[in-house]
Amino acid sequence: EGSNAMTINGQTRSRFAALDLETGALLSFTINFPLALSDYIVTSMSAQNNVLYVAGEFSFTANGNERNNFTAFDATTGALQSWNPLIDEFSPNQPKIAATTSSQVYLLGNDLSGNDIVRRVHPVTGVGDSWKPVQLGITSVAVHANSVFLGGGFSPGLVNLDATTAQLATWQPDFDDVEDGEGSIRAIAVAG
Repeated sequence: EGSNAMTINGQTRSRFAALDLETGALLSFTINFPLALSDYIVTSMSAQNNVLYVAGEFSFTANGNERNNFTAFDATTGALQSWNPLIDEFSPNQPKIAATTSSQVYLLGNDLSGNDIVRRVHPVTGVGDSWKPVQLGITSVAVHANSVFLGGGFSPGLVNLDATTAQLATWQPDFDDVEDGEGSIRAIAVAG
């Protein structure tokens, strides 16, 4: 079994497993692609509309399809999906699936010069659009209605962007501690 295998509830899985949220029972879901090898680092996952979006430090070819840093699987069967965003701007270091909605997947990482970037792609085609906010120090993203919240180690620590234009929205949060250089927003969750 080696370092690629793990045992959950007495059953072996290859670095990916799914559990029933209510019972804790192991589900049949598994991924049998190179992504399950110990040479690859998965940095984030997010599920939406029965698709598991995965980001990380990996590059592999499966069934003639090359995947670099981002890929997707059927959340029930583990089958590789056609979603394959081709965003040339991303560095292979620590890319993340930052947020998912039924109409967009938000990707977070660094560009080839080391600057933080957030890009938005279609959840089925993986095609990016012109939505490209300019903000340094981004560590987290949350989406609610027509607002995209970016958090991080910048002043004021959290900004509210218009989901259509990527420009600052009218309402903006105020965090004095982050603005004074005393903190950083590492995670955002929207309720309601």
